[in-house]
Amino acid sequence: AASPFVMAYVGGLLVSSALLLSGIGTPDREPANIAIYLFFATAAGAVGMALRTAIVRGQQLETELAEREEREHQAILAERRWIAGELHDSIAHHLTIISLHVQMLDDERMRPASQQAIAEAARKALADLRFVITIAEEEPEGSEDLTGDLAEAIQEASSEFEAAGHVTEVIG
Repeated sequence: AASPFVMAYVGGLLVSSALLLSGIGTPDREPANIAIYLFFATAAGAVGMALRTAIVRGQQLETELAEREEREHQAILAERRWIAGELHDSIAHHLTIISLHVQMLDDERMRPASQQAIAEAARKALADLRFVITIAEEEPEGSEDLTGDLAEAIQEASSEFEAAGHVTEVIG
């Protein structure tokens, strides 16, 4: 994009030089006057070229900035979708446990265990909600390791289902 402009400036410089050397526009064709004209023609060409280069670079930077902002926006949306998915999965699990145990409240034998399971599932749902909110904060206050042990989580889920009256078998 810059090559045509360079050629135009060089062509203009050559034409103005030829006109000045031939005597057109100069009453007394002194070499000092010609040098001044050549200097100003060269300076004007350099300024024009610098302005054109700056405009092109500014447009490139604006395009890059817009692309970067779009990538950041898409990353934020992807993170929000991930957080929403994690929150949904976690809360849905605990609400399922609560729902199973609510059905068991009518059975006198199962009532104490169901009440305890409901309370524990509600507490875990709130803890998971707090955890996801902490992740979503710009600067979380703590960096606790809340991932837990997989074997312990499987055993806990099995116990919850057994407390709801279902038979479970952990393989592995």
